Amino acid sequence: MDLHVLPAPTCIKWPSSEVRTLVGSVLALLEIARLEVDRIMSLRRRVFVRACALLRVAIDPQTLGNQSCP
Repeated sequence: MDLHVLPAPTCIKWPSSEVRTLVGSVLALLEIARLEVDRIMSLRRRVFVRACALLRVAIDPQTLGNQSCP
């Protein structure tokens, strides 16, 4: 028997409704996680820009603090 040749399937079984429900739930959780990561990254970016502006004002009080880091 050749080990590189797999036998042809006799029938194709579609996932049960429980498996489809589980997969749908996992996909929904992954989407929620992606949205949460996006939200956290946006918050970090805003905090970084604000910190840079505050440092610029601390270094040069003449600046208005409206500039962001490059």
